[in-house]
This record gives sequence, C-alpha cells and structure tokens, in this order.
Amino acid sequence: MPLYEKISDIIKSFQALENMSRSKEFTGSVPLNLIEMIDQGKNPDDYARKLVSEVQNIQEKVAKKQLWMKHLKDSLDPLVALNFPDAASYE
Repeated sequence: MPLYEKISDIIKSFQALENMSRSKEFTGSVPLNLIEMIDQGKNPDDYARKLVSEVQNIQEKVAKKQLWMKHLKDSLDPLVALNFPDAASYE
C-alpha cells in the first residue's frame, strides 16, 4: 500500500474518532494512570489487575468492619435491653 493511502487511512481513522467523541452514545473517560502506563510501554492489563486487586482489598476490609460491627451490636444489645427496658418499644 502506498504511503499516501496509509496517511489517508490514518486521517479517516482520526476523523471517525472525532465524530465518535461528539456522539452522546459514547460517554466516559479513560483514567490518566492508564494512559501513563500505556505511554510507558506497560501492558494495560496490568492496570486492570491492579485495580481488581485494590477493589478486593477494600472489599475484605469492609467485610471485616461489618463483622466487627455485628459483634459490637450483638454484645451491646443485651446491655441496652437490661439498662433501658423501655427501648424495645421504640423499635
């Protein structure tokens, strides 16, 4: 394929991208960290793996906090019932 055809194809691709960017069908953004990783020649899948790992860590922390709160509630309920017998009527 001659050079001018390659350049023409590239220009058409950029025009198609520009038209898609104006469309309301495509909304959203690309994280800057992902663009930086690609610029550094790193695999974008590494970004996804890192993101999934971070989400899993956060989910584990939230699950532990929920369990701790359940234990706290279970230990406080009898004390509240003992010290505030009328509190049961407010539930």
